[in-house]
Amino acid sequence: MDEIKLKYFASVARHLSFTKAAEDLHVVQSTISKQISALEADLGVKLFNRDHQRVTLTAAGARLASDVDEYLEQYRTINERVRRLYIEIDQRLQIGMGPLEFAVLAPPLKLFVSRWPTIEVSCTVYTYQRLVRHLRAGTVDIAVGPVTCASDVSDAAYLPLRQENWVVAAAQDSPLWSLPPESQSVLEGQNVITLFENMFEPVKPHCIKNDFRQAAFSHCTYFAPIITMVRAGCGVSLLPDSLCESIPHDVIVRPDLLRVPLKQDVVASYRPDLCNTAVEHFLDCCREIYGQ
Repeated sequence: MDEIKLKYFASVARHLSFTKAAEDLHVVQSTISKQISALEADLGVKLFNRDHQRVTLTAAGARLASDVDEYLEQYRTINERVRRLYIEIDQRLQIGMGPLEFAVLAPPLKLFVSRWPTIEVSCTVYTYQRLVRHLRAGTVDIAVGPVTCASDVSDAAYLPLRQENWVVAAAQDSPLWSLPPESQSVLEGQNVITLFENMFEPVKPHCIKNDFRQAAFSHCTYFAPIITMVRAGCGVSLLPDSLCESIPHDVIVRPDLLRVPLKQDVVASYRPDLCNTAVEHFLDCCREIYGQ
């Protein structure tokens, strides 16, 4: 089972079409079919049911589809470790960031690339769990995210960037705005849209700990789907105040609504044992921007 076969499988599983997968990957359909057949031979199971009308996943295919992104992430991690052996690490900076930290990262990154334009920079957004995994493995040089992520990696150090004050965001016609102020302050009866549950997600624990009266929680992976659901009237959300400029105008934002405010420190984490000149330059930019 190799990375190419998994990529082809992931595309077919997503589209449930060999033709669309071939278009997606810019190869001929016969190449897709051969790779899927080879993968089925490797695993000793049938992954797709195929007839003239449609393509469906078998039980084994559905199980693999649920894990394929994780397997591909492992391949990318291995490739990154090997790649680091063959390049000058002081001339590159690999940044990982959480789903809601892009506005905090942008100012120091802008300063960094203006001062060191020859250093190769790559930046990837991860769920918080994956961000911690990459920081622990050393496959990112810098991880920008909540301090709880940095604290979970025993050999990581971190530089505080800013404290985020979380705001309430809801569509203009949300029923939240028709409630009395005391009910708004505890999100009474609202569906709260937040990130997938994990030990680093702050919203659900905050609501439960402080006896808010929300009706339910819905979960997304990143900022864009959260905002999409908010705009569609699926519920309300709590978001860091650094993202206010990225919230559409048809969404109302209230910074001082909650009875008990939610605050969280955002930090730039790194592994001192793997630190290089590029990392030091970036941390200097963070200190200049955020005054730490």
